[in-house]
This record gives sequence, structure tokens and C-alpha cells, in this order.
Amino acid sequence: MTATVLVIGGGRPARCTGGQPGAPVARRLLEDGFGVRVLVRANSPARAEGPEEVLADVDDIDSLRRAITGCDAVHISLRGGPHDADYERMEHRGAARVAEVAAESGRVRLSYVSHMLAVPDVRSASLRAKWGAEHAIAASGVPYTIFRPTYFMETLPRHIRGRTATVLGRQRKRFHMLAAEDFAAMVSRALSTDHVVNQTLTVYGPEAYTIPAALRIYCDLCAPGVTVASRPLWLVAALDRTVLRGSLGDTIPLMHALQELGEQGDPSEAARLLGPATTNLTDWCSRRVAT
Repeated sequence: MTATVLVIGGGRPARCTGGQPGAPVARRLLEDGFGVRVLVRANSPARAEGPEEVLADVDDIDSLRRAITGCDAVHISLRGGPHDADYERMEHRGAARVAEVAAESGRVRLSYVSHMLAVPDVRSASLRAKWGAEHAIAASGVPYTIFRPTYFMETLPRHIRGRTATVLGRQRKRFHMLAAEDFAAMVSRALSTDHVVNQTLTVYGPEAYTIPAALRIYCDLCAPGVTVASRPLWLVAALDRTVLRGSLGDTIPLMHALQELGEQGDPSEAARLLGPATTNLTDWCSRRVAT
């Protein structure tokens, strides 16, 4: 019998938006023969094709029960914001509610996308919320695999506004840039085996770059004419308070954490159990140009 996975977060598989790996995971699961059910909200436009869609909301436990009924696994890739309370409600409490419902079924396992810097005492509300979600999932009694990925390549285009790719902060530390397609393959393998049950895995890509260096490669290959410029975080924070009216939300605290903490965790166990990520930045950029 084909296993059915409910994918929560990241949008529909046809819409792989930057930095959010839920959509490529859904695509990969379909390719690998899973039944896929995608959670969508009531105000989402309907699609004529693609995986099964179910109307539900992580704030509504009854709708989650209906969405999870008949599923063998749930993949959680939630993204909150823009305010601190929204991250707590969506990324922490929402994930905890999903784990609660999964525990009721007695047969569902979870995979969850956290972050390599998820800790309780960091400035970033999203990282604190993810740390809370990790602990809620682990305490639920549901078999789980928690992924703590590094910097996704799909985040790079989001730095570009007009003809400038802006780097927030000094960002001198190097990150093993990870392609969402490689991550999606790891999730699919994880849901196909019991070897990674109740484990928390750090996931890296194959090559390390600073964010400015990665952006220069991306702009050279995918956005010719776009220049890379760095802005100090204190200046960006001042502009956000006075001009942008707080629209950057958690971006500044998150970039501060990347600047100060750098890459964390050991990816060797994930690579051993699920295979290493193999897509390098140049190849990823070349495929974007080709498509």
C-alpha cells in the first residue's frame, strides 16, 4: 500500500518559493511514489491539477484532525511572521498542535524543518519558535525526524531588489549552501526508513561560501548586471524603524544570528544515513538559467 504524506507549509508543489522547502519536498515525494496531500488555507486559489489538497489551518485542531486522517506521515515546513507573536503561534504552537493530533492517531510519523541555529536564547523570534517546536515534537511521543538545515540556495534571489543584491551585516562566515532539491530527497528517504526515527539531523550542502560570495556567483550566472552590496545591521535596523515601518520583521535578528554564530552542527550523521547533498552552487545556478 502506498504511504500518504501530508505536507504542511511551503505552498503548492508548483510554487517553489525562495527559502521555503515544503513545495520541493511535496514534488519529490510524488516522484518517489508517495501519496501526497497538501494542506491549504480556505482563501488559497484552487488548482485543477497536482496532489490532493485539504483545507485546514494549524490554528484549528479539528481541521488538522480531518487533514491527517488516513495519512501515514506529516512533513511540517511552517513559516510564521512578520511579528514575533506570529512566529510563536505558527512555527511553535502550530507545529506542537500537529504533533498532538498525530499522537492521537497512533500511526503517524513526523518530519520537521527546523534551523541549524534554533536555540532558546537567540534574538530571532523564528529561531526561538523552531526550538520550541523541536521540543514539543520530541515530547509528543510521535516518531519523528527533525532536520536542521543550513542556508538554502533558494534564499539567494530574495536578496535582490532592483539592480542590487543586498547583504545585511558583515556576513564573513561560510555556509555550505544547500539546494532544496537535495533536501527534499533526504526527507523522502527519511520517510522511507526507520533508521532516522527520533533523530535530529544537521544538513549541509557540498560547498561553503560566505553569503556575499554566493550572491556574486548567483548574480554573475542568473542576474547579470546586479551588484552585491553590504549594509551594516545597525543601519538597516534604523531604516526599518523609521522608513520601512518594521516590514523586515525577523530578518534583522536572523541575519544577526548568522553573522555572529555562523554554521552550527555536524552534518556527518545525516550524510551517512540519508546520503550527502551533491548539488553545488554553480550547477544550481546553471539549472535555473536553463529553466
